[in-house]
Amino acid sequence: MKHIMAFVLLSFLCVFTLPVSAHKIDKERLAEIKKEQIERDIRYLCDRTEYLENQVRKENRANHAQSAKRVDRDYLPKLKKAARHGDFDLWNMIHQDYMSARKSALANDKKAYEAKQAKKKENPWYREPVNH
Repeated sequence: MKHIMAFVLLSFLCVFTLPVSAHKIDKERLAEIKKEQIERDIRYLCDRTEYLENQVRKENRANHAQSAKRVDRDYLPKLKKAARHGDFDLWNMIHQDYMSARKSALANDKKAYEAKQAKKKENPWYREPVNH
């Protein structure tokens, strides 16, 4: 019983002393916390953009993507700029536009590549490449 009363009394004291110590956090400390949060957001968005850029490069090499490369040149600088400002909403909006434009560009590239391959096969002198 004594332990329960001591715990209740200690909890009561902690609750009422907390606002007093909370007032001690001054504006400078609050500004420092906000600055750290912004820096963390910027670092996160920059890392995410860099990862996306690396993934896109790998896909472009594998997919014969010419239109997609043009879309990348248009949108990646915009994503980097939004990341440097730490603006999540703007970054997400640009990212959605970029992904939809990239998807349609990849579809166009695939159609163009298949048409080019079909045209090659129509040539009587065309021979399939041999993979060793």
